[in-house]
Amino acid sequence: MYHAWTIDAESTVPLFLQLEHLVESKIREGLFDTGDKLPSEREISSLSGIARGTVKKALSNLVSRGILKAVKGKGTFVTDYKTGSSGDRLETAMDMIRSLIYSLEKLNFSHRESGALFMSELENRQIILSKLSVLAVDCNPEALEVYLQQLGTLSHVNFRSILLEDLKQSPDKVLANYELIITTSNHFDEVSMIAPEYSEKILQIGVMPSPETIFQIGKLSVKTRLGVICISQKFFEIVKFWVKKFYPNIHMERLEKEDKNFNQKINTGYDVLVLPVISALGLSVTQLKDINNFRQRGGSVIRFEYQIDGGSMVLLEKALDNLIQESLKGL
Repeated sequence: MYHAWTIDAESTVPLFLQLEHLVESKIREGLFDTGDKLPSEREISSLSGIARGTVKKALSNLVSRGILKAVKGKGTFVTDYKTGSSGDRLETAMDMIRSLIYSLEKLNFSHRESGALFMSELENRQIILSKLSVLAVDCNPEALEVYLQQLGTLSHVNFRSILLEDLKQSPDKVLANYELIITTSNHFDEVSMIAPEYSEKILQIGVMPSPETIFQIGKLSVKTRLGVICISQKFFEIVKFWVKKFYPNIHMERLEKEDKNFNQKINTGYDVLVLPVISALGLSVTQLKDINNFRQRGGSVIRFEYQIDGGSMVLLEKALDNLIQESLKGL
């Protein structure tokens, strides 16, 4: 499977992100299937013409995102991340259940007793998880919704969110109801100062735009007229920061749904629209049609997606597991 590995050395998009996007595209297009082994770092370096260290960084990012799996001494393989609840996942679960049943049989538990034990433990765990609450804090609603979408896949813990400005109104009343508070490195110090008595509960996470978002931004040009449709000025400033890293002089504007000239600006003012990955923009049917017509006329739409980085997700999973284990001890 030695397909084309073309990398644009003149692009403003970092080489490792280009390679990361290229590998993921090959997987999505079916050029690499679940279980397939990728060429080695040395081979990809030779095929793409970029340094081996850059190749390693790109592949490591894909491993941390669960798209690839590194097997020591054997290489890097494509996971079954695309299918989610795959046959392999179900079979693994069945193997675990069969093994547990066999172990209980050896301890002379009847099947009825084993079933009762399992259901009792499951019910206890559900009760514990229903009482564990995690609060996400950020300065804009666009980011908060993305966090909740990502965090919702971790466990059955209750995840809630609050804007930083709202938290300032009554921090003690809010934070007392949560076992864990997560916020970004930009807001960690501020949240800690708002309620220092809860500092031990606060977990700092790292966030950044997804590789796909960065890749799409890197494909713009300095002449692009950019419109950012969003709820908050804070989110516009975040988008502006990342776009200006590539194109300091690019023309960009914030477009609100309440703008009386929304339709006119969509039709004549922009070459590219940037939207948050959020369901709560509250755009009207007419405005959604305007955006769809914009696409049909050849305009581009970038979904600006934030992600909690892989390392922070690992720390968060460990923190949640510790909370669950502590709660189980109290039973």
